[in-house]
Amino acid sequence: MANAIGDTDFYNEGTEEKRKSMRTVEIISDKGLVRLACILGLIILIAHICFPYNLYRDCAGYYAYMTRAFAAGNFQEAFHPSIPPLNVLLAGMLTWIGFDPVRALILVSGLFYLATIPVLFLLLRRFAPAVVAGWGALLFACAPKIIRISGSGILDSAKIFFLTAAVYLIYRLFRSSSRKTTAILLGLSLGGLSLARSEGIANAVLLFGCLLIGLWCHRKQFSWKGMMGCGALALLFWCLPLLPRVWYNHELCGHWVFDKRFAGGITRLVFAASGQPSPVRVYPVTLLDLLNQNFRGGYELYMAAAVIGLLLSIFSRKHPGVWPEGKVPEFINWRNAFLLLIAVVAGNAALHYAAGLAAYRYFLLNIPLLMIFTLIACYWGWSWARRWIPSWVLKIFAVLILALQIGNGLENLISPAGMQEYRTGLWLRERVAPMFSTSPRVWFYHQSPVWYWSGLERAVPIETPRPSVRDYTDFDLVIWGKDEDDLEVLSAREDLYEIELPPESPVRLFRLGRKP
Repeated sequence: MANAIGDTDFYNEGTEEKRKSMRTVEIISDKGLVRLACILGLIILIAHICFPYNLYRDCAGYYAYMTRAFAAGNFQEAFHPSIPPLNVLLAGMLTWIGFDPVRALILVSGLFYLATIPVLFLLLRRFAPAVVAGWGALLFACAPKIIRISGSGILDSAKIFFLTAAVYLIYRLFRSSSRKTTAILLGLSLGGLSLARSEGIANAVLLFGCLLIGLWCHRKQFSWKGMMGCGALALLFWCLPLLPRVWYNHELCGHWVFDKRFAGGITRLVFAASGQPSPVRVYPVTLLDLLNQNFRGGYELYMAAAVIGLLLSIFSRKHPGVWPEGKVPEFINWRNAFLLLIAVVAGNAALHYAAGLAAYRYFLLNIPLLMIFTLIACYWGWSWARRWIPSWVLKIFAVLILALQIGNGLENLISPAGMQEYRTGLWLRERVAPMFSTSPRVWFYHQSPVWYWSGLERAVPIETPRPSVRDYTDFDLVIWGKDEDDLEVLSAREDLYEIELPPESPVRLFRLGRKP
């Protein structure tokens, strides 16, 4: 892996023969493809800002709530010790100057999505011709799962951006004339990755380890002073953004950690080493779950192509007959530099297997990091198809596929369920809140969008254990979904009575006390 990191850009388009070989996929130029990807991404972002009503549960229950608290000056609620602060801080600043909290979060998430497009293009240029790299940037921008997550206001698009940037900068460090600047940018990318999502620091540790391996294997290219200087600069600018967070968490909860949940993880490891049962709950994940979520997060269509592309890259040199006329394009062949991409994907999977977390969005980074293999498979399919199908038909087919992908990504933009949650929240704000002399405190479990749109206070603090449904009383109102667990228990409680909501509401509403 490391011996190939320092190579120059793989594809040199200086020869006429190589330029001709790329005209088979050059519907538009590489710059045109990147511009098109950015324009489509911008349109997608604007659409989500205009219609933010299909509110993601984590966004409603955590990030939008914290962003609203930031704008109100309630910084203890805005910066929770167990929730990454980066997106909340950026969206909170926008909310402070007048943005709606949800729209501010969508804007921040969407801007990271847009910023990933040119960075991914630069990363792919490390391996492929410019026009092929441009197609990779466009495929990323049109991937339905990237669109849904980036337009939802949650944190994963920031993680994808910083991780893609860090991988690119590791490659760049070994062939750049401005190594100090590159090392500083790499360190800042690792810091951003660590603050974007809690598990990002584990991804950053893996990337920093790859950097050290690369520096050691290129010790003939670097002096000892140069090696230590690059490593130290990256480490310094990685740690600097974390220091305020670590200090804040120590002041708030007494632990010198940038995420309070790390204290629980350390506790679990200590108890496991001693053979005692851990007081921290563990959620086991099977290898089959992990594989399934990796494919889902990597977007099944792209992941299937990536597997084919990986096999083509490995076996094409020995079996050129899989290509038309037995001619293998130069950029297809396997090179050891691919191992860095695979190591990051595998390390992320191992991390979530160990942590017992396997939501598919944690594996969205597979889309950009394995994009080179997806492109190899697409190029192979295109090379064979153009032998029998007219070029204009293939071009129409490519446009249609991209349009269908974007449509798939936007299909939940204006959802009936989201609009019902929004209207129910407004109904609570307008009809129920005036029943109380002060703002009622609301208890909810899954139905955070309804609660958020109501603008009412939350009864249960963020990241606390779920209260007992049978005897919890520290609230004024309880919002419960019509299909949620324990609804029958709530309905049977004698200290609650139900407030009728419009029939289309997705929730039921109970008030603590005796019915007048």
